[in-house]
Amino acid sequence: MPLDQINASWTTRLSSTEFSGLAGLVNLAGSDYETIRQEFFAAAGGNVCRLIWKAGLFPAAALVGMSRAALMAYGENFWENFGTEIGIVIPVNRRAELTDAFCRAAASSIPGYQRANWEAWKHAGEFLAQAGLPLHHCSTFARVLRLAVDDTGLPDAGDSESILETIERMLSRSELNGQIIIQKALRGPAGPLLVEAAVAAISAGDFNRFNSQLAKALHESFASHPRQSAGQTFRRPFLQLDRDRSGLELNCPYPPATLCTGQGIVWSINGERHRAQRGQAFLVPVTKPALYTMELHGSNGGRSVKWMIDARPSSWLRGFNAFNAETGRNVRLETSLDGLLLAPGDYYLLHESRWTCDDDTDQAEWSEGGLTLTRISIKPGAAFVFYDNDAEVRVASAKAVWLEAAGHSFVTSSEERKVHYGWEAWPRLWIDTEANAADWLVEITGGALCAQSAATPLDMEIGGLRACQLSAANFLRSLPPGLHRIIMTVRHRDRIRHRQEWLLWVGLRTANGTEFIWTDRPVNLLVESLRGFTETHGKLTAEATQDRVRQIAWQIGSETLALK
Repeated sequence: MPLDQINASWTTRLSSTEFSGLAGLVNLAGSDYETIRQEFFAAAGGNVCRLIWKAGLFPAAALVGMSRAALMAYGENFWENFGTEIGIVIPVNRRAELTDAFCRAAASSIPGYQRANWEAWKHAGEFLAQAGLPLHHCSTFARVLRLAVDDTGLPDAGDSESILETIERMLSRSELNGQIIIQKALRGPAGPLLVEAAVAAISAGDFNRFNSQLAKALHESFASHPRQSAGQTFRRPFLQLDRDRSGLELNCPYPPATLCTGQGIVWSINGERHRAQRGQAFLVPVTKPALYTMELHGSNGGRSVKWMIDARPSSWLRGFNAFNAETGRNVRLETSLDGLLLAPGDYYLLHESRWTCDDDTDQAEWSEGGLTLTRISIKPGAAFVFYDNDAEVRVASAKAVWLEAAGHSFVTSSEERKVHYGWEAWPRLWIDTEANAADWLVEITGGALCAQSAATPLDMEIGGLRACQLSAANFLRSLPPGLHRIIMTVRHRDRIRHRQEWLLWVGLRTANGTEFIWTDRPVNLLVESLRGFTETHGKLTAEATQDRVRQIAWQIGSETLALK
């Protein structure tokens, strides 16, 4: 097949929803690669400028060809190996130009493509991120993935959090000790896409989408693996703030019933055993900074599953840890050349007290000496700077998907739950300015009601993100007055990229802490469970009482929710 036909064929295949996002993983026929070697690499006559020019003419063929060459060259001596594979020496002063040409080819071929900006590899990182995994490490990767899946079950390929947990589990295996290249691949920008693609193929029992080496390795490792439903996995324990936001605790989720024996489960925390209440998360107060080993017993097959969580501030990135302000759950901090990154949203930062921030923040001394809890609100393009004499740590907005709520909100005084009201439209969706809004879909659920919304781009950009308006306005208007738990799931080409939960009080007009005035009486308000409030004439009014705890209770489906 001539080069122009190969380019046309791969232009179609790379835009398919079945494409993993990594050009190095594709099943590129040997004859096609040989044509690319002859008509693309060799035809450049050893001239980098001519290679760049031809990449602009045949971007899809250039992308899969150079990604395959990067697979062969993957390693510390990348540029020398890459030049040998394509038959062209790449001078140091031409590497940035060739990298830019490669990224332009990727951007024109892959919907939603973003540069990797892989600090560990500089220019070579763009090629290695698309390569995904070096061919000579495919067997090790497949074997370690099988061991991780045997421990916890097969994650949902569309659940980014489960994929990241699987990667962490793989990295903790002794089989990867000393395997620096695989560790870098898993920790790098290609890691989540690589594991997600492998998990999807395992679930479907279809490995033909991959290059022959990876397909063979996965097939051999998982040939005897029992097929199971996606998402039937043991969820990783996590660190969270306690309800009073005055201490830390370990949250050990109860696993799916299909993965447990009928005898219930037992958690072993640093050797101390505790029986968990069926269906309930097991919470363990963190009484001192330590490395915690959590082992779950009672799974089908009799095996135990082990995790580790480091609650020592000395192990945190620059002494900082982050928690979602609404749920209290520990969230991942990313690093960059400029400091620490968080997706837009509201957070608590727990950090050493020597770091102070002059920006508009709420700070409180922590129960453990030497730590401070700081509440921040990260917006696109914004940053908070913490100082310690001449040193500083910058906490900035990551270029990540974000849902921005309009309307008003209040935060409950006891548990600091945020309740939204006054929504006239769904929250805005913020996506990368280079992304195609047509590739994004938002699923919205509120109890038994659900809807899907497309994203319509708006003329509004901040910090490399563009705002999009969501439709499904009729669904919002159909919600009856009262408190609703709204869950919004953002998908990009069928992959879950973000999930957020909101408490929305439909029909509330004003709220000031002691008085809540509504336009329509809430249908799921539990009047008999009110505490410290009285309902009169279309509003709730705080009573003059010595009781410090006030409560408004709601019936949301089968759940009774008390706001305090």
